[in-house]
Amino acid sequence: MGSLSILRFLTDNVDSMPLGIMSALLESFDVIQLLVSIIEVKPWLYKNSQGLVYVWNDGVWGANTGSDSSMCKPEAQAWLALYNTLFDPTFRSKYHFTTSKKAAIMRCQRHITEVLIDQIPLLSELRRFLDELALFDPPVTAPAASLIMVHQECTLKKSFITNVDWDALRRHTLSNMFTITLEEKSRHIDSLASVFTSTQFEDLSRKGTKTCALCGSAASKRCSRCKNEWYCSRDCQANHWPTHKPLCDIVAADLATKS
Repeated sequence: MGSLSILRFLTDNVDSMPLGIMSALLESFDVIQLLVSIIEVKPWLYKNSQGLVYVWNDGVWGANTGSDSSMCKPEAQAWLALYNTLFDPTFRSKYHFTTSKKAAIMRCQRHITEVLIDQIPLLSELRRFLDELALFDPPVTAPAASLIMVHQECTLKKSFITNVDWDALRRHTLSNMFTITLEEKSRHIDSLASVFTSTQFEDLSRKGTKTCALCGSAASKRCSRCKNEWYCSRDCQANHWPTHKPLCDIVAADLATKS
């Protein structure tokens, strides 16, 4: 039932829909015919061996006593998705109507009742559209060439993905790419640490941007212990020392252990 919510979401956002998805909906799966069939089958209803009817709502099956005429959420999603596909200008301009498709769409006409329209007023427009469709020939629209091209690309991508032995690829990846030992991990960490504590790296990364840690002016003097902070004068360094000292002690101790 969750797929109906996804389908309704897609039809609500046609303007941002990729052409590949639109091609699949209109050409590969014919979503309009699919929705008509779903409305006829009513998969949100279930009858057990004792004849009790259950309805799917909010992720669970609940007994349908017949006293409540309100539609369930999956049914509402199906009707709204059908409305969107038939009334959206982009869908209608790209959907290839035929006589057989017209006959299939007309099958949902008998399911649009006054009770249904009271709950989803938009369906009154759908009933009017179906009444007009019954009197006139369906709109003549040819499949867009761009959709056919995109559809072929999607099919190629799908066939490429499905022809891969993903289990074998998983085993190969685990055995060849994730076998690093703890010693190798430690060596890589030490190598990275040495890069970021290197004075040459710091000079390169901060070239042209040396500013005083206290006042922000151009700086030419650096802390001799940690090699990390820059100052414009001795006075700024002395005034900033109470703030800088805790970090300076940590960095200086780390440098001492590596030297």
